[in-house]
Amino acid sequence: MSNIDFIHGIALLTIRIIAGILFFFQAYDKLFRLGIKQVTQQFAVTLSLFPKQFLYLGILVSSIVELAGGILLISGIYLTPVLSLLLIDMAVVAIMFSAIRPMWDMQFYFPRFALLLAIALLPPEWDCFSLAKML
Repeated sequence: MSNIDFIHGIALLTIRIIAGILFFFQAYDKLFRLGIKQVTQQFAVTLSLFPKQFLYLGILVSSIVELAGGILLISGIYLTPVLSLLLIDMAVVAIMFSAIRPMWDMQFYFPRFALLLAIALLPPEWDCFSLAKML
């Protein structure tokens, strides 16, 4: 492994770990600290055109995808399906936040989105420090 390959591998590993940590802890808070019911109640006020059961299910599924996706990003396994699910999740979140408020604050959204795009667009050969490569 050349020095440049090593640096590429470390860079992609760092991006994966940071993105994984962000997704994991965001979902952990929704699932275990705040609770899905409380998160649903917060969004139900501004998204009254959707039934509460629909919001609850959507937030639950999104949280599970983010929790599992965070763990899998950190480990580097099943990256293609994980990236696909997380990018779809990000698209749905963008639509929902835009329905709440057309000009919403992207300070928490944009870093996750940028990290996911970087992982998706960088060459997979660079990802030499993942469990998938070691197995």
